[in-house]
Amino acid sequence: MILPQVDSEERAENRIDPRVKRTRKLLLDAFLVLLAEKRYEEITIQDIATRATVNRATFYAHYVDKCALVDDFIRETFAQTLCRHQSTSTDTIDSTREYLHSLFLAVTDHWTRTNAECPQDYQMFESLAEAQIKMQLRDNVHAWLRAHTRYGTQDHQRLELAATIVSCSVYGAGKHWIQSAGKQPLEVFANEALPFIAATIAALDTQTAVS
Repeated sequence: MILPQVDSEERAENRIDPRVKRTRKLLLDAFLVLLAEKRYEEITIQDIATRATVNRATFYAHYVDKCALVDDFIRETFAQTLCRHQSTSTDTIDSTREYLHSLFLAVTDHWTRTNAECPQDYQMFESLAEAQIKMQLRDNVHAWLRAHTRYGTQDHQRLELAATIVSCSVYGAGKHWIQSAGKQPLEVFANEALPFIAATIAALDTQTAVS
């Protein structure tokens, strides 16, 4: 089973005033509704505030600009997607294959939904989303490697390197499938791609054991 990740950022999030969380949700929900009606560059902060039934000052009390709201939006939506795919695998998550599968499905699910909900803004969101998704994947992989491999006994720098390699590989595999969607069924692609990443974990773990 994956160990719960309770890092400093998560602890800070848990300490946020419930009223602040409600206001942020209003702003995020308003942004999502507006995104279905118009292009990203056409949405103003006043539009978001009005739809959320707050004033501009309230918006700026939570976000410095529209990009900061988008960053928060991507972080929240991918975190929920990742949690959803991993919550169904808690009994088998000790398996490297099952664990990587949950990450892969989270990445492909996120981008499939993004392309469907805001196809016009895909390119604009891609760089922001990539940074957020890779960061969350890296943190998740870091916790899993620490709990399920010999990396738990290694120094922080070595563990970070391994987590970065694995998370970037999973993200890359997911994006490759999205970009070539229709050429190969999702599960067929996963069955071909994920063993390569699992082998990387095994190889790195073996190197750790003999170092």
